[in-house]
Amino acid sequence: MIGNVRSDVRYALRSLVRRPTFFLAVVGTLALGIGANTAVFSLIDAVVLRPLALEHVDRLVTLFESATRNPYGASAFSTFRTIRERDTGIQESAAIFTTSVWVADADAVEEHTAALVTDNYFRILGVRAGRGRLLGPGDTASAASRVAVISHRLWTTRFGANAAILGRPIKVAGQTVSVVGVAAERFDGTSLVSPPDLWLPVSLVPSLQLGGLMSRLNILDASTDVRVFTIIGRLRPGASIATAERDVNSVVSSAAEVLGARGHFIVVPINQGATSLRDRADLLRFMRLLFSVVAATLLLACLNIANLLFVRGKERAKEIGVRAALGAGSGRLARELMTESVLLATAGGIAGLIAGELALRLLSAFALPGGVTIEQLHLGVNGRVLAFTAGLSVLTAVAFGLLPALHGSRVNVVSVIRDEAFASASSPGRGALLALQVAISLVLLVAAALMVRSLRRGLETDLGFDPSHLAAVSVQPQLDGRQADNARLADEVLRVVRASPGIQSAAATSHLPLGPSRALPFAPGAAGTVPAAARRTVMLYLASVSPDYFRVLGVPVVQGRGFGGEDRTDASRVVVLNESAAQSFFPGESPIGKQINFLDDRTYTVVGVVRDTKYVSLQDRSVAFAFAPLAQEEVRGTLMFVVRADEPHVALRAVQNAVTSMAPAWKLMRPRVVRDQVNAVLMPQRVGAVLLSVFAFVALVVSGVGIYGTVAYAMERRRSEIGVRMALGAQSFDVLRLVLREFSSALAAGLALGLVGGAVAAKLLSHFLYQIDPLDLPSFSAGICGVLIAAMTAVLVPSARALNVDPVCAMRSQ
Repeated sequence: MIGNVRSDVRYALRSLVRRPTFFLAVVGTLALGIGANTAVFSLIDAVVLRPLALEHVDRLVTLFESATRNPYGASAFSTFRTIRERDTGIQESAAIFTTSVWVADADAVEEHTAALVTDNYFRILGVRAGRGRLLGPGDTASAASRVAVISHRLWTTRFGANAAILGRPIKVAGQTVSVVGVAAERFDGTSLVSPPDLWLPVSLVPSLQLGGLMSRLNILDASTDVRVFTIIGRLRPGASIATAERDVNSVVSSAAEVLGARGHFIVVPINQGATSLRDRADLLRFMRLLFSVVAATLLLACLNIANLLFVRGKERAKEIGVRAALGAGSGRLARELMTESVLLATAGGIAGLIAGELALRLLSAFALPGGVTIEQLHLGVNGRVLAFTAGLSVLTAVAFGLLPALHGSRVNVVSVIRDEAFASASSPGRGALLALQVAISLVLLVAAALMVRSLRRGLETDLGFDPSHLAAVSVQPQLDGRQADNARLADEVLRVVRASPGIQSAAATSHLPLGPSRALPFAPGAAGTVPAAARRTVMLYLASVSPDYFRVLGVPVVQGRGFGGEDRTDASRVVVLNESAAQSFFPGESPIGKQINFLDDRTYTVVGVVRDTKYVSLQDRSVAFAFAPLAQEEVRGTLMFVVRADEPHVALRAVQNAVTSMAPAWKLMRPRVVRDQVNAVLMPQRVGAVLLSVFAFVALVVSGVGIYGTVAYAMERRRSEIGVRMALGAQSFDVLRLVLREFSSALAAGLALGLVGGAVAAKLLSHFLYQIDPLDLPSFSAGICGVLIAAMTAVLVPSARALNVDPVCAMRSQ
């Protein structure tokens, strides 16, 4: 048997070497299909199947506190303490507060993500240090323990993988800490959405300069009901997730008098909690969409290759007939042909691994729904990816090779030797293959057209502000600078920017629309005037802005006034609400002159109301947002200068020059055109549009090549017949009509099947479509036109070539 296998392999290799063009065409087609599937499976493996490489990950869970707006919300530190101290199905729990901080080392200041954790965080997860040590008992006992663990990514990119980093002091959010360890290379915390660059003891929270009102919060205080902590835990032996969830909710309910009203707690496996559960359904839909698209592309490739093998089998009919006449049985012939298919699939699988790696690099700039950035994932070839690719290669070999091998091994020796073997190009088998190719191409084209039109609608959405001709530059003010100094420097920078040529207007702000922000608790009424039992809290986003902010962005003031020179540091604190915030605090009333307070110790008087805009995403509805004068707020966190200019890219240089000259101690970062920030919000639609367009184009090319090869083969086989017809007076149009009639049934069947498939695909895509009907007529029309153009081109080109044959020469060749 081993000898027969070797013989079959040698024979298949000689056969393929004699036809290098055919070999390269098949392997290239398979590389596209298998490579795309390998890349998408790597994503699914890293995001859905095994996002966290942790020991005993099946015993680790994440606890979410459901809220009105977010069923997967964070918790207060007091709630974490209560859960940790009570007897539940969770053996041990840890708390995590993730935030942005400024890391200063020598002359460099950069913004990074920090996780402030309890001392048992690393022990619960079972991770080990790459270098040095991790946080442990005693590191979170008091704020005096100022240590940090940095990620392997930060160690290599920021500190050049220098082993001397251990024990070295760095400045984090205004506090000097000592680096005691580097995390393991593949450990990036428990969240794919915001993987930390460093870990700090949670006891450092009160002493860090977090910027804005966050610096006034003591989130560790038992009386502070600020829910910013994520809770993770390890289940007790024998305890289930359902048991743990029931126990946690029972504990929280029994402590309601101490903790106050709390929502229902949801306990999920930590692998699920690694992605934003609020957007997890979107993420899973998107991954299913990607996998469906690449699977359809691979199926299309298999159909095309099967078609080519049918054609090649007819070309080899005489060779196979001679071998059959010499005693080769149909089983032996089928095995030889199938061996050839396996070799092609093996070569395609190897090429697919390389193509998949290249595809992942091309996709690295994109982000998945829920904010998962592909570039931050640990992607690459591992055992699971290799097994998937190997299995896929075997499956494709069977898919495209089995039917042609069985068909090619059944020959009539006499008719083959007499050269009478002939199968019509429009035989039912190949007609069905052509119809399926057309159908898949149409489905992908319709899906691509829907995503492109959805992306276009998203870009044309009314954002509530005018993003055109806007540019923005982020800066980090002096970490130790006084509020008055930072505010004065911001005014001087704005004065210089406004005087620059081409600048229409300029403003400073702590937040730009469609950028990250954090909601904080506010309540109606002046501080100290409302009893705690009657206090109604509203989670409110707050941005600090200069007086010209609303004019620069084109946001109209609908009631009251904006900010002016009278809103100074020594004046009463004022605030401008958006329409949603005004309705939340003072429903049915005019908010002008009324007051709101922060944590019952800071009072703001409402002086104006502005129109709602899109603040976090294009789907924003009724998001409560407020604005305070920059002069009255702490300038400690990120500050942005936003300018409206004739040429936004040129304006970026003007802002950078102004900051360098007027505030040289400030650190410049992230110069960008605001339109690009808007485009980033449409990343799922953009990724879908790009990928579907690429795969739709590949599908058209593959289908076109398959149809072209089939028609060219048919024309060559009927060359003599065409010569006879033309010699008897048939016109070119008559012959062409005959050819089109033979392929019209397959084309019509493919279009009908493709329309049904397109309607199903449109329903699956509906969640990602923005202001587009899933059964959008222009998208379906564009898909049909694209398929018809490709199919007719693939039919007419070889037909026209066959019609140029001299009838006399054609009949003599017979």
